[in-house]
Amino acid sequence: QALLSRQKPRDFYDLYFILRSNLLLPEKKAILPKALKVLQDSDLNFEKELKQFLPKTHWPIIRNFNQTLEQEINRFI
Repeated sequence: QALLSRQKPRDFYDLYFILRSNLLLPEKKAILPKALKVLQDSDLNFEKELKQFLPKTHWPIIRNFNQTLEQEINRFI
């Protein structure tokens, strides 16, 4: 819900983490198409903001974060 309402880079990263960790509840799967649309329409600079919050070991993930998250979402749609 935070991702759909606030659309902050950290909300997108939270979704990425949830998907990679297989923590998405089956009843929440329905929000993924909406999240994908928001991601595709977004012009956020993920790298700039997320580098402030993430350790350097996570920086490779956020280099092409739009594509990375889109792939993760598509795995579950």
